[in-house]
Amino acid sequence: MQEEIAQALTLCSRSKAAVVEMFSDLRMCRAIELEGIGGLVEDISNSLLRNSYALMSVARLKQSDEYTYMHSVAVCGLMIELGKLRTSHQTC
Repeated sequence: MQEEIAQALTLCSRSKAAVVEMFSDLRMCRAIELEGIGGLVEDISNSLLRNSYALMSVARLKQSDEYTYMHSVAVCGLMIELGKLRTSHQTC
């Protein structure tokens, strides 16, 4: 479990950097580079598959911290829309 937590912390750091870069690219009206994102998404998915408690923790977050839970849901929606934007090849 300690190893999985260490990997999850690394994934969080990589994810944050990727999101910051994507939003920066969007603000500057640059194309989003998705080459490294697919691997990152796969790493996150694999982590969730290895540790079913991780996803349950997100669900429990709603009980203890409604604001952070709703923020997480909103961010998920934004990421889905970014994916749609990319697949439809829309530009600024």
